[in-house]
Amino acid sequence: GRAVLFMVAEKDTATYSDSRIEALNLDSGKRTILVEGGMSPSYTESGHLVFARQGTLMAVSLDPDTLKVRGQPRQVFDGVVTDESQGFAEFAIAANGTLLYAPGGPETFSERVVQADRLGRLETLSLPEQPYGTSFAFSPDGHTLAITVSDANFNIWLWDLERSVFSRLTRGGGNSQGPIWTPDGKALVFKTDRRASGASDFHWVPADSSLPSRPIYESQRAAWLGSWTPEGGQLVYWEYDPETNYDIWTLPIGEDLKPGEPRPVVVSPAREAYPATSPDGRWLVYASEESGRREIYIQSFPGPGPRKQVSSEGGTWPRWGPRGEEVFYVDRVIE
Repeated sequence: GRAVLFMVAEKDTATYSDSRIEALNLDSGKRTILVEGGMSPSYTESGHLVFARQGTLMAVSLDPDTLKVRGQPRQVFDGVVTDESQGFAEFAIAANGTLLYAPGGPETFSERVVQADRLGRLETLSLPEQPYGTSFAFSPDGHTLAITVSDANFNIWLWDLERSVFSRLTRGGGNSQGPIWTPDGKALVFKTDRRASGASDFHWVPADSSLPSRPIYESQRAAWLGSWTPEGGQLVYWEYDPETNYDIWTLPIGEDLKPGEPRPVVVSPAREAYPATSPDGRWLVYASEESGRREIYIQSFPGPGPRKQVSSEGGTWPRWGPRGEEVFYVDRVIE
């Protein structure tokens, strides 16, 4: 009980098998690097540090008093399930030495990116298959797709549809939500979760990577991006409040990228989320649970004004059609 084992992934770590395993002395606060390359560390009564690496279970002798390893890690056996993008291995060791594990090997839950027409016919885009997040967006001119790659680090990549070139836009990890294109297509805004408090930051980055990303808003709570207003002067987002649940706000952004004072748009005891302004800037679509089930609503923006529920069997993730004459949404909550 005097030390903690944990793993560390750096900002450019692509797979958790490449992370390092460290020990923290709870008395002194000193950290010691034990192994380079491994995940899911566990200490056994036999005096060994057991961990996984690319589907292989490894072990090395560990002195619990000095927190130093003796010798080099050795293979115990091959064939345990490891999740390379999330950083866990499917095994457990009991106090009597009994090992329980899921047979298999290294797994990376890769997805392919597809587009669908109105008849439901799917066309697979030629992006590489890998773990993708649920955040992606076409540029205003439709030539570039911004998408989150969710390996050991969450980062945003750009896919050039004309040249079939995939390029990394952000570094540092923790870029878990967005990306949102600016109306002129020259930059993007995304959410980061790098602060230990769990509060959210919104960052701006030019699409040509000519400058590093910079923060434009630091929330004191958990917050998520919705959309830009068409003229580009405001960000619409939703933020958690312990008294009113999730509410929708707007954030004025100046030409110097300095934020103004946030203003509430939809505040109620219900959970509101996924706001998006219409292409003409007159309407706001969002999801709300005020009826007891998440449904899609449209209301005047910035308000006050009329409001209408447009879904009847549940709905989430609403998006405007390019001309503002349609709203698309998912009819089941699949979070």
